[in-house]
Amino acid sequence: MVVIGLLIAYFLLLSNILAAPSVMKGIVISDSKILSDDGKTYKINNSENTFSLSSCVGKRVEVVGIVEDLEGEIEITLNSFKILSDFPNKRRS
Repeated sequence: MVVIGLLIAYFLLLSNILAAPSVMKGIVISDSKILSDDGKTYKINNSENTFSLSSCVGKRVEVVGIVEDLEGEIEITLNSFKILSDFPNKRRS
């Protein structure tokens, strides 16, 4: 039983390590959430970049990070982000 538990933990950890980062554009709607261009709301996981992104509420951003769907809540652990616009209604390609 212990071996099976360790194998499951190993594969879950490995899948997170090997997960490819996703690129997403959207608007920062609070210090912990982003509304993407496709209408999905992403909870921002704690990462080194979370504090910097929290100062961008109301701005349009492009974020790169690992996305996980955890029991219906979509979370993203940020690798990086950049501000695209200070005006959320102004969309750039």
